[in-house]
Amino acid sequence: MLYKKTSIIIVSYKALNYLQQCIESIRANTTIPYELIIVDNNSGEPTTRYLLAQRDIKLVLNKQNVLLTPAQSQALKLVDKDSHYVLFLNPDMRILRPDWLQLMIDRMESQEKVGIVGPIYNVQAIGPLFGNIDMACLLARTILLHDTGGLNTNFPWNGAGFILTVDAWSHGWRYKHLKWPKIIKHYGAKSRSFNKIPNTKIDQRAEILKRGLKPSWSLVYFLRQFFQRPDLIWKSIKLKYL
Repeated sequence: MLYKKTSIIIVSYKALNYLQQCIESIRANTTIPYELIIVDNNSGEPTTRYLLAQRDIKLVLNKQNVLLTPAQSQALKLVDKDSHYVLFLNPDMRILRPDWLQLMIDRMESQEKVGIVGPIYNVQAIGPLFGNIDMACLLARTILLHDTGGLNTNFPWNGAGFILTVDAWSHGWRYKHLKWPKIIKHYGAKSRSFNKIPNTKIDQRAEILKRGLKPSWSLVYFLRQFFQRPDLIWKSIKLKYL
């Protein structure tokens, strides 16, 4: 199969060791056409010096931390016109397989209306989406991003994956979870944890209604959500009832 180009977008913020490991693992394991676009949110030295020394990347150096989706939106402006896919990737990732990108693209191309694919699935009890692919590693068709108008920067940090997915869903696109084989190792929210950036809660039902979709609830997905993240379910119960 002849694979078309993927633009890989990484937003970095004061997690240099993880960023270096991520970039090197991409270079070592990616054998199909790609470009690498990095937006740094004012990490300062030595991150700036390291990034300026890389000759195979497109680079944006921000003078302040504009957070995730605004920085990703900056990167989208630099995507090559011949890129068929855009991959949003966190810097705290390590690629594990030389066919990692091919596996996601193959999953994408398995159905015409699949527009989002990724290895990390956040299951939710509310439909019609019943979850979303996490923005930590999310592959999207460029045509899907054109349909949705790009990323919604009103959600600059937490919830970006859900908002993109519900926007895409309202335009007829669907997502697929690449559950197996394991293609990445995710070290987990290093920029946020190192720099004390809080998560915020998204009202998923309200966002579904805004887009003219009909929300529903599923016991099956609730149980899946419970077993995936019992800490979050218990926290929600305590906040609402205790």
